[in-house]
Amino acid sequence: TNITVVADQSPETLPPISITMTPVSQENTDTTTPAGDTDTSTTIAPTISTGTADAITDQSANLNGSVNPNGLETTWYFEYGPTTGYGSTTPESNAGSGETALTVDKTITGLSSDTLYHYRLVAQSNGSTYRSSDRTFTTADTVRPTVPEVSPGDNAIDVNQETTITATFSEAMDAG
Repeated sequence: TNITVVADQSPETLPPISITMTPVSQENTDTTTPAGDTDTSTTIAPTISTGTADAITDQSANLNGSVNPNGLETTWYFEYGPTTGYGSTTPESNAGSGETALTVDKTITGLSSDTLYHYRLVAQSNGSTYRSSDRTFTTADTVRPTVPEVSPGDNAIDVNQETTITATFSEAMDAG
């Protein structure tokens, strides 16, 4: 941010100007900005970005992103849920204090099938929290295999209690 000061006095007669930055939690930004330091030329915040979700099933998904601690001790986690209120988080992980971007991911389970989910990457460093932009994915629909109705042919024998019928299914079935 550039600040321009316009005054009716010459620069030599102006009093010194002091600007103090106040920490602010960063919301919905992919490029985070520093907070809490009066000398912003030496303060760098972690850089985070939410990637795409993959390995999506009817009950789970793998969330991806990247974290660059920019030399600051940094932790990260994902927020996720059916709305932008999220409601759930993954366990916190340590990104260290390096100066290169790390690819990060977490698999989340226990999801509902055929449901839209929101998620974003969150980083914490020096008492500040940084949140990347919101992304979405939809879980797969639960597919229940169907068994075709079979009628005995003209030369069929009677089926009694001692007859064994064997069937092969191409998809997994559950008792539901």
